[in-house]
Amino acid sequence: MDAWSESELRALELGGNAKWVAVCAGTGVSDLPMEKKYSSGVAKAYKSRVALAAAKDPSVECAFTAVSFLSMLADIAREESPVSSVKEDPVSSPTMTMKIQPVSDPADGTTVKCTTCCSMVSLAELNSHSESCTVSASSAVEWRKYERKIGAPSEPLGFTLAKASSGYAEVSRIIPGGAAERANVIVGSLLIGLNNTKNLKFDEVVDMLRTLPRPMLFHFVFRSQVASEGPKTVISSVPEPRTVEINVTLHDKEELGCSLSANEFNCVVRSVDEDCIARRHGVLVGSRVVAVNGQTYLKPKDLIREICTAQRPIKITVHRVEGLMRGWSS
Repeated sequence: MDAWSESELRALELGGNAKWVAVCAGTGVSDLPMEKKYSSGVAKAYKSRVALAAAKDPSVECAFTAVSFLSMLADIAREESPVSSVKEDPVSSPTMTMKIQPVSDPADGTTVKCTTCCSMVSLAELNSHSESCTVSASSAVEWRKYERKIGAPSEPLGFTLAKASSGYAEVSRIIPGGAAERANVIVGSLLIGLNNTKNLKFDEVVDMLRTLPRPMLFHFVFRSQVASEGPKTVISSVPEPRTVEINVTLHDKEELGCSLSANEFNCVVRSVDEDCIARRHGVLVGSRVVAVNGQTYLKPKDLIREICTAQRPIKITVHRVEGLMRGWSS
């Protein structure tokens, strides 16, 4: 490790084996053979996100967690329906989609969605359900589609493409701080269309990128899960991450009781005192402050300034991610 660069050491610290194990459990790749697990789309995307987090200013604390990564994948899953399972060609038929039955969010918060069988399970029965829940294995691949509008006339796109073995254009690298990172483009995604043109191969994509005006609508597919080989595999159920909104009202001489830091995109809770208003309301490390008195701000630093200077009483709105790593700060 003496020969490792500072960014490599920071990536090792931020990625952490515990976080990677949690991500594997949350995405259902834990039981894959080692080679397939570490060459999967999930592994490529995770490696890229860790590298992006490590490339940021070391003086600014990084809020990269397993929850934030799983939530990003969950957001893409909610945006589009998955494409039908295929062996090699992710876009052999653009109309070939698989329907998912809608599942309503539990109103009382006492049930969670099993990510293995997608059924709703009460918290009291979750452990026993995890032991018996199984998923039929196959060699099929599940692809999820998502779209991003990227590109200003004077701004780079913020990602590089490589020619995949299938002939499609694969996102091989995300540039830190670029337009693609801000749009949550995932490394390992295949770029299969631009604007209204679909089913494009690598050479066609390159030619169109040189001529089309910006911004452009990019059509991506991402391989979100690969089932392991064998007749049946027993895997643990993991609660699907969901966002809980918390509203805290502070009156005269009252303090929130937690420290906040602002990065480029969010105002994040860095620590919470043992006995304080924030903890009593359920605010945890990693929660995000999103509004003050119902007002949102483009710059996270403006949120902190408003909390410090606004006349009491003030209402602070916080979003907390409920899920796999609840309360985990490192």
